Amino acid sequence: MGYGETVEQAAVREAKEETSLDVELISQFHTYSDPGRDPRFHTISTVFIARAKGRPQAKDDAAEIGIFTTTSIPRPLAFDHEKILTDYFHSKKEENAPKIDKNAKLKEVCRVMGPVEAEVIKSFLESNGITCLMRGTWVQSTGPMSADGLGEIKILVSEADFALAKELLENNPVSEKE
Repeated sequence: MGYGETVEQAAVREAKEETSLDVELISQFHTYSDPGRDPRFHTISTVFIARAKGRPQAKDDAAEIGIFTTTSIPRPLAFDHEKILTDYFHSKKEENAPKIDKNAKLKEVCRVMGPVEAEVIKSFLESNGITCLMRGTWVQSTGPMSADGLGEIKILVSEADFALAKELLENNPVSEKE
């Protein structure tokens, strides 16, 4: 944080410097201030939840960059970043439990062959305000999955959100390879 800068301004600036993305802050998540969290010196981090569009690119002092699910985060993480992410994902699980009306008619927006790709698509749609459910079966296999449904995962959305979800996926291809 620079002198005369608010923590919100610093968060937006740092996001741009590190990822090349313009972010919109949604809310302040938590402040981490344990004196032992960074062995070099006492640091305080205020974590924000934000929304961004585009593809991130490593900039400034970021060596690499990526978009991750809870299971695909590279480890080990520096300092107390594991705790920060665990806190965040735990809060999102409670907050974002699927809330599709029991009487809503569901429609399949896409079908994928792997749980990681399904999670990425689900996270992408939910970040755009579309609640979705995953249905399907996957198995551990050393060979390719069959096309008869074994290993397929369906992404379902309410009929009311179907057109928007389809448009988002067509205009923003999302896959586990990205």
